[in-house]
Amino acid sequence: MFDKPCVAKTGELGHILCEMANECLDMIATISRGQVEAMAEAGKRLDPALYDSCELFRHHVREVQAALVYRYAVTALLSIRQASPESAANLWKETVDFCD
Repeated sequence: MFDKPCVAKTGELGHILCEMANECLDMIATISRGQVEAMAEAGKRLDPALYDSCELFRHHVREVQAALVYRYAVTALLSIRQASPESAANLWKETVDFCD
């Protein structure tokens, strides 16, 4: 999913840390997609004329907003730690693709 966001480090510990970061990014992406899918499903089944439906949908919107804010922060932090601008651009491409 993500294009190896860790800056290459020397030694086995550096490799383990990069693998852990990649796994975490994959989990964030999976959770984020799940929140967007849940919001889309709620939009199909809820009746906007009902107050309770609007409140339930608002909850989904807030969850997706939180996922976007978190994902943006993680991408920004990892991007400035990249060895090359291309690696940073790949991270931002993943975030932009998610937003689209």
